[in-house]
Amino acid sequence: QQRANPSTSHLNLLEDFYDEKTGLVSPGVWHNAMTGIALIKSSRSLRLVSGDDECARLCGKYRDWAHRLGSSLYSRSFVRDQGFVRRTPESAWESVSNEEVKERIIAAGENPTFYEASRERRCVSNAAASVFFSFLLEEFPEDDEIKEMSENVTTTFLRQFFDPSANRFRVRAVGDEPLFGDEVGTWHAQDQAMAVLACLRAMRASKAAAAAARAASSEQNL
Repeated sequence: QQRANPSTSHLNLLEDFYDEKTGLVSPGVWHNAMTGIALIKSSRSLRLVSGDDECARLCGKYRDWAHRLGSSLYSRSFVRDQGFVRRTPESAWESVSNEEVKERIIAAGENPTFYEASRERRCVSNAAASVFFSFLLEEFPEDDEIKEMSENVTTTFLRQFFDPSANRFRVRAVGDEPLFGDEVGTWHAQDQAMAVLACLRAMRASKAAAAAARAASSEQNL
């Protein structure tokens, strides 16, 4: 993305990384999921402010943005029955395949491979996506598309990453080759924490959506 304000050295998440068409803020899953969660929570906080037109406008903006981001993330990064791949190539952001971009990344002391497209499926990223879609399901309980996406994300996450023999969550999905340092039998605390949170959020969102559906049905029968 082009820097929104070239006069400052600081980057703005909502201006320098945001792709308006898709709602995405990066080619990766983790950052988009966390941004989506923040958008919904911000929208809910703004909704509590009564009598303020600007708050009402931002509330709607962030809510719509979260919906668009979720749909884009699902269509671009989710592989049915396999889960979310780590990073997909997107034209909205500078590509590490460009030598100039690669040199800037190296000059900044970072590893260019971190920014390359990757079909790797990580537990922590898929768990974050599951949490995000649980928030979307709560926010849009009558949206059949969101309901289907949330169900697919959560069930695939559990099937691909939970190891019933160890009662823990794998670092990588079933079938993915372990990388150096992540041999079979390696467990990461961050994966377990995010995975448990994803499970709790999925149960909560499912109950909330069912309650909303029952309430809507009751109103129609009146």
